[in-house]
Amino acid sequence: MKKQLLKIAIILCLVVVMLATFKIPVQALSGPTIEIGEVRSLSNEVQVPIKLYETTYLSSLSFSISVPENSGVTFRKFEPVGIFASEQFSSKFDQSSNTLKIDFLSLTEKEITLSKQTTTVGVITFSVSSKLEEGESVEITVDQIIAKGKGKDILFDKLHGKIEKRLPIGGVESGTGPTVASALRILQHVNGTNPITEREMFLSADVDGNGIVNQYDAQQILDYITGLRTSFLAVETTKLPNAVVGSDYYQVITAKHGREPYEFNSKGTLPSGIKLNKQTGELSGTPKTAKNYTFTIEVTDAVGNTATRIFELNVSDSDIVSVEDIPPINVRLGAQPNLPSEVTVTYKDKSKGREPVTWGTVDTSQYGETFVTGEVGNTGFTITVKINVVNTNYINSVEIGYVQFINFHTIKVNVNPEVYAVTVNGLDMIYEGNNNFSLSSSSLKKGSTIIIKAYDKYGNLLETRTDKIEIN
Repeated sequence: MKKQLLKIAIILCLVVVMLATFKIPVQALSGPTIEIGEVRSLSNEVQVPIKLYETTYLSSLSFSISVPENSGVTFRKFEPVGIFASEQFSSKFDQSSNTLKIDFLSLTEKEITLSKQTTTVGVITFSVSSKLEEGESVEITVDQIIAKGKGKDILFDKLHGKIEKRLPIGGVESGTGPTVASALRILQHVNGTNPITEREMFLSADVDGNGIVNQYDAQQILDYITGLRTSFLAVETTKLPNAVVGSDYYQVITAKHGREPYEFNSKGTLPSGIKLNKQTGELSGTPKTAKNYTFTIEVTDAVGNTATRIFELNVSDSDIVSVEDIPPINVRLGAQPNLPSEVTVTYKDKSKGREPVTWGTVDTSQYGETFVTGEVGNTGFTITVKINVVNTNYINSVEIGYVQFINFHTIKVNVNPEVYAVTVNGLDMIYEGNNNFSLSSSSLKKGSTIIIKAYDKYGNLLETRTDKIEIN
């Protein structure tokens, strides 16, 4: 097995060398933009790039960058690169612990031609102290921009930056960024020799955002290292629920790993009566025709990177217009999920009822997300549930009590040590110590359903569980 992994490592290195000469162009923005990078890192020293977009001519450029005082992040140094480090521009930097003022001036006092649509101005190195804890972030603000080119003022749009103290996307091994070692680590996971089970590391390895870590993620990391891709932007939504003819439909398609705001566009035919909101990713409307539709959603981020995902949406003509939502279900590797035998449905006449469900098979042989589809009675309606295949339980137990004389329900949840926060129906529970959380409420009623969600310190959702209030 060691020899096999060594061969894989050698192949990966050769791929890096072979691909290093290729580049992928980034789509242009609509106007001059200055971007301060968003960086995720666990290092105590972080480098953040400054880039210009859609700027062709420049004779002078001045701007200031700041971070909040006492945030745990301070300026260490700034280094201009490329044309800004050449003899064509003079530069001046005025630096304090939390503010950096940067000035560039053409030495000929005439505009300099920037040869690319994207030009890197330089790189700021920040020192990050232990005051900034894992899971926290600090905003980097750019302001006071004054620029000239072709004898005119240039008005820049601003993209502020951010430092997040967490594993970077694709930086599974280094903690500072994508590396060949990260790609190799992913292949070890795929081969089963060294599974990635910790949630934050798994999400770092899942660079294409589809909920599964596989060879494609390793290839994307190599593409990033060699310049074949410029970001890990991905369409986060992987599956859409079915629609019913004549019934309102609403779903939101989301993206991740890119610079917001996003723009969404569709390629192919959407169901008749359903439209896509380009700014929000909302799919909404009332479908008119029963049919299976296949289409592609393309997302573009603020700096022009794009990503796509193909979707199938089944529009059926059924007496059922909607089915109760079933939250994602966690299941251990190789085990089978506990799926409900019946679900609550709403019929076209607005009445409610219970219908049996016949579930399909579930493959839980690998960590990550999978889906299972069930047929609801003989109605022609199907329901899909997300299954999270994990290596541990995050919610160990739930106790629900009732104090009659003050009409309060009490909820106690015992969790895995990885759990950092727990909510009940969106309300934050109080940490009591020893991995126990509690909540008291007078708004809960007997027979009502509560949804308990457990999160890690990075805000990643670890587990969702539903319970019913049976006592009152």
